[in-house]
Amino acid sequence: MFFKKPTPLRKFYDLINDSNELIGKGKFDKALVLYPKVKRQYNKLSSNKKENVQNLMDDLERQLILLMKLKESYTLIQNKMFNRVPDTFSRISYILDYLKKNMPNKKRLIEYSETKLSFYKDLYKKEIMNKVKKPENKIKKIKERLIKAREKSKIKKEVKKKIKKKVKTEISKPKKMPKHEIVRNPSELLEENRFEEVRKILKKGF
Repeated sequence: MFFKKPTPLRKFYDLINDSNELIGKGKFDKALVLYPKVKRQYNKLSSNKKENVQNLMDDLERQLILLMKLKESYTLIQNKMFNRVPDTFSRISYILDYLKKNMPNKKRLIEYSETKLSFYKDLYKKEIMNKVKKPENKIKKIKERLIKAREKSKIKKEVKKKIKKKVKTEISKPKKMPKHEIVRNPSELLEENRFEEVRKILKKGF
């Protein structure tokens, strides 16, 4: 018994059905992996047949683009490429609205995408807030360092001022000569008949 070889169109339908089945079961990564094979089979079709299945292809690509955009938004946030995130979110929201209106049977994909989008939006806001806080923290640290530097400088000035004042006070105090260096008036010594001391003083050249 011979089996008839499936036509390119039949193969395409089988791949489309497999892809939709994977998405319906929540096996999104496998559906993405299968897509290149679907695309190659689609390209093998004649122009007329392509027109007939274009809606099926568009619906599948729309769902896969949604999944890829979700992955892309997370990658952008992780890589701090925040300027591109809002556009990606807008694209995701646009596709989600289309699915809700025109493909409500894709309930599992819709719920998954809404949950992921909400999570990524929160993550995006958190990362943006952290980005804003970092310069503020740096400025705060710089200010704290400046305040500490000023306080240190003020303390140094006060210490120098006190030292200077102390030195000035010490200089202005009358110095007391040691007892052995006190020179007594010769007349006082004469009165005490201490001739020997007078002689020594005169010898020194008083």
